[in-house]
Amino acid sequence: MKSSPLRASRGSFYEDFTKHPVRGITLSVLVMVCIWSLGLVSIASQVGKPFPGFFYSPMRVFSSFTPPEFSGWQAGLRPWDIIVAVNGHPVKEMPRLVEEAGIGTPLTYTVERDGRLLVIPVQTMLFTKDILIRFLPGYMVSSLVFLLIGIFVYLKNPSAAINRYLLAYLLIWSIGGGIIWECFLSQNKWMAYLLIPYAVSAPVAGWIFFWSFPADRTRLEFLRRWPLIKIFILLGGGTIFLMSALQVLANVLDHVALWNSLAFLMGWPYYLIFGLGSYVVKGTPLILTIVRKGNRLLRSQAWVMLAGLIAGLTAWHLFLWAPAAIHVVPIAQFPLEGLIPALYPLSIGYGILRYQLLDIRVVIRKGLIYSLLTTVLTAAFVLMALFSASLFQLFTGRQSLLAMIIPALIVAFFFQPLRQRIQIWVDKSFFRHEYEVYQTLTHFSRELTTLRRQAEVIRLVRDTIIETLGARDATLWLPKNGNLQPSTECSSPQSTLLWSGPLVQRLVSTRGLHCPFPNDDDPASQELARLGAELAVPLFSGEKLVGILILQSRRSGIPFSQDDRDLLSMLAHSTALALENARLYEEHIELLRQQVLQTTEIQEEERRRIARELHDGVAPSLASLNIRLQTMGKQLKYEEHPATAEVEELAQQVQNNMQDIRRLIYDLRPTALDELGLAAALHEYTARFQKEEGIAIRLICPEQVTALSPAAEITLFRILQESLSNIARHAHAQQVMVVLEQTDRGISLQIKDDGVGFDPRAPISGNHLGLWSMQKRVEQLGGCLLIQSAPGCGTRISVQIPAETTPQEDLNQWIQSAS
Repeated sequence: MKSSPLRASRGSFYEDFTKHPVRGITLSVLVMVCIWSLGLVSIASQVGKPFPGFFYSPMRVFSSFTPPEFSGWQAGLRPWDIIVAVNGHPVKEMPRLVEEAGIGTPLTYTVERDGRLLVIPVQTMLFTKDILIRFLPGYMVSSLVFLLIGIFVYLKNPSAAINRYLLAYLLIWSIGGGIIWECFLSQNKWMAYLLIPYAVSAPVAGWIFFWSFPADRTRLEFLRRWPLIKIFILLGGGTIFLMSALQVLANVLDHVALWNSLAFLMGWPYYLIFGLGSYVVKGTPLILTIVRKGNRLLRSQAWVMLAGLIAGLTAWHLFLWAPAAIHVVPIAQFPLEGLIPALYPLSIGYGILRYQLLDIRVVIRKGLIYSLLTTVLTAAFVLMALFSASLFQLFTGRQSLLAMIIPALIVAFFFQPLRQRIQIWVDKSFFRHEYEVYQTLTHFSRELTTLRRQAEVIRLVRDTIIETLGARDATLWLPKNGNLQPSTECSSPQSTLLWSGPLVQRLVSTRGLHCPFPNDDDPASQELARLGAELAVPLFSGEKLVGILILQSRRSGIPFSQDDRDLLSMLAHSTALALENARLYEEHIELLRQQVLQTTEIQEEERRRIARELHDGVAPSLASLNIRLQTMGKQLKYEEHPATAEVEELAQQVQNNMQDIRRLIYDLRPTALDELGLAAALHEYTARFQKEEGIAIRLICPEQVTALSPAAEITLFRILQESLSNIARHAHAQQVMVVLEQTDRGISLQIKDDGVGFDPRAPISGNHLGLWSMQKRVEQLGGCLLIQSAPGCGTRISVQIPAETTPQEDLNQWIQSAS
C-alpha cells in the first residue's frame, strides 16, 4: 500500500528534525525571539508618546489590565465597555487621533455598556518605560524558562514523540506573553490575529498532553475506543477558524454587531470552555489514575502533576487568563508577577524528574539548574540594571549604557556560587535519593580514610547502614578460628557461621548479595532467617572473602529496594578494602609491639646483668677498700702521721662512690619492682627522691596493682623516673603530685608539678628526649602519653596503658577528658 504524499512529507519532516535536533531547537528559538521581538518593538515604540490613557483588547473592549490611576478609570470607563467611536471617527483611527491630540488632551469615546451608548471624554497620557517594567519582566523570564525546559527534554531523545510534543507545547507557552501583551498594551496590535489561535491552541495542547501522559493500559484502551484526542483537535481547530473568520469580518465590515458578537464569544463562553474547562479536562485523567489502584509510579506521577496543574493554572487564571478573557481586575500587579504562572510547567518538570516520567533525569537536572540560574540572574540583572540606570540618571541627568556595567560585573561574580547553591537545592528537591546516596558515600569514604583499626571500621559501617537505610541492626561477621564469627562490636543470636554452610557457600559462589523472598525455603535463606536477618552482603577483597554483612529488616517494615541494594554493594566494596587494610595495619602494629616488648625485655635483662655485676663485683670491692682505708686512717691518726687527713678524705670519697653505685644499681633495676611490685617500687622511689632532692611529693596509688604485664610495669616506672629527674633538673618545683589509678580500661599515671613549665610545641631538645622515647614506648603498648605544660604554669604528664580489651573509642574519650 502506497503512502500518500502528505504522509510521506510529514514523515520526512519528523525524520529531518530527529536526525538534526539542532534544527528543531533553532526553529523554536527563532519563533520565540521573533514573537517577543515583534511585541517589544510594538510596545516600546510608544515610549515617550501619547496613548489613550487605558488599555483595550483587539476586540475593542476596555481592559481590566488598565491600572486604576490611569485616566481611563478616572474618567468612568469600566471593563466590558466596547469602544464604538473616537471623536466620531472609527476606532481603527484611534492611534492617529491620539498622536494628533498630544499628551493631556481629552478625546471623546463612544462606548456601549449594557446595550446603552455612552459618551465619555478621556485625557491622553504619556506612555513611559515604567509601564514596560510593570508588566513585562516576569513573563519574559517565564517564557525563557518554558523554552529551556522544552529544549532539554527534546535533546534527550529527539525521536520520541513525547519529547517533540513537549517542546511544541512549551513553545506555545513561551510565546503567549509576547502575543497577549502586544495585543493589550500596544495601539499597533500587530499580532491581533495571533491572539485567538494562541488562546485556543494553548489549552487544547494541554488537554492532549494530560490525556496522553502518563497513560496506563486502561487509558490506552479507552483512547483506542473513543477518539478523544481527535475531538480535542477538531474542537480547537474549529474554534480557531470560526473566531478568526469573525474577527476578519468585524475588521473589514467594522460593524458594531460583529464586534459585540466577537467580544461575547471570546469572553465568558471561551473562558468557561477553554479556561475553567481546562481544570476538568486536564484533571480528570489524573484523578482517574490516582483513584484507580494501579501502578504506584503512575499514581505518584499523577499526584505531582495534579498539584502543579492546580497551583500553576490557578496563578495563570488570576494574573492573566481571567483579566484577558472576562476582564476581571487582576488580584495584583507587580513586575515579576509573570513568574508565578511558571509553577504550572515547572510542576510538570518536577513530576518528570521525581518520578521518571520521561526517563530524562540527567539531562533535565542540568536543564533545571541552568534554567533556574538563568531565571534568577536575569531577574537580578534586570532589577539591578533598572536601579543603577535610575541612579545614573538622577546624578547625571542622562541615560547611558555605562550604568549596565556594575550589574553585569555583579552577575558575573555571583554566577559560580549561585550555580552551586542552585545545584544543591535541585539535587535535594528533585534527586533526593541520588543526593542522599552521594552524601552517604562521600561521608563514608572520608571517614574511612581516617580509620586504621577494624573495630573503628565496623562501627562506622554499622552506624552508616542503620542511619541511612533504617535497618533494625547490622552485624559484621569476620573470619576467626576457621569459620565466621560476629565482631565484638555487634551482637547475634548465633555465634558461628560455617565456611561450608549454605549461606556462606551461596555468597561465595554468586559473589553478590542475598535477599530472599518471604516464601523462599532453600538452605541459604533458612540459615539467614535463623539469624533473624533479611539480607546478606559478602565483602570481597580481590578473590578473598574478608567478611559478611548481615542486615535485619527495616524499622518501617518496607523491604529493601534495588537502590538500597546498589548502595550496599558500593559500601561493601569500600568496607572490604578498609577491613583488609585495617587487618594488615593491626598485624603490623602487633609485630612492632612484639619487637618493642622484646627490645624492652632485652634492655631490662641487660640492666639486671649490669646491676648484678655492680652489686656482686664493684660494690663489695669498694666496701672492702673503704674498710681498709678507715682502718689505716685510725692507725695513722693514732701515730699522728701527716697523711691522716688525706687517707680520711680518700675513705669518704670511696663511701660516696659506694652510695653512687647503690643508686645506680637501684636506677638500673629496682629490686622492689621485681620482689614487691609496681606500687611498692613507686613508694620506695618517691620517698628516696624526696629525701635526696628536698622536693615534696604526694603519692596516691592503690596498695596492689594487678594484671599488669612486666613491660607495662617497667614503662610506668621509667616514666616516673624520667619525669622526676627532669623536675629536679629543670622545673624548680616545690611540690609534685603522683597519681596511679587502675580501672577496667587499664592503668593511668599522672605526674603534676608546680614548676616553671615549658612549651610542649617547641622542637624536642636533649632535655626532653627521655620523655619522647617513653612516649614511643607507651604507644607501642597501645597506650598514650599526654604532656600538658606552658611557661609559668607547671607541667602535667598523663599516661594511659589500656587493658587488652579496651576499645579504641574509650581511649579517645580518656584523652579528651584528660585534655
